[in-house]
Amino acid sequence: ENYFKPSGVSKFCTTAKKENLAVYKAARSLYNDWYDTSFVYLTISTDARFSNINSTGRDPGFSAGLLSGRHSLRSWHKISDSGIGVFYTYKMYSLLVNHISPLVRLGIKLRNLFKGSRMSVPSRGEEIKFVTAFDITRENINSFPGILKDLRDKGIQFCNIVCSQNDFIHEALRNFALNEYEYILIRSFELDDNDRITIDVRCL
Repeated sequence: ENYFKPSGVSKFCTTAKKENLAVYKAARSLYNDWYDTSFVYLTISTDARFSNINSTGRDPGFSAGLLSGRHSLRSWHKISDSGIGVFYTYKMYSLLVNHISPLVRLGIKLRNLFKGSRMSVPSRGEEIKFVTAFDITRENINSFPGILKDLRDKGIQFCNIVCSQNDFIHEALRNFALNEYEYILIRSFELDDNDRITIDVRCL
């Protein structure tokens, strides 16, 4: 509060995992009135095996986009011919595999037998890279498997997607996700029920 009000910041928002009560309480202490918007994080392996993509769900109430700086950030993202964008999250952070237990290796192999969310078993010393997809629409979502193949060919293992539960993106891709985490956008301003939120992919 000592920073936001003197700086003329009238609206504020932050994201947190839904079960992260500490962040939720800390954010709420800044303002008297707070509002929540729920969304989900999907992590999809670029090795995922896709069948037909069904995009008949509702329109998204929450999505990701690159809201500014597309020209100056050309080395940080790529827009495909279909219009789906990919932000190179791995340029901000990546993971280094120090050890994979035999049980985890076995679990991954067994999971791959039954799930569309196919995942390669990482090697010790391997760098795990993530990207975040944005600007997914009903018209271009069927090109998503091709996006994953291009990422896989470049040595990128995972693609993150944010969406709202039960929208067409969630309905189409959730079965191919390795995991699904519930998040909330905590905001100091009210929105109408029909309002849609697009968060800048750099904030994820």
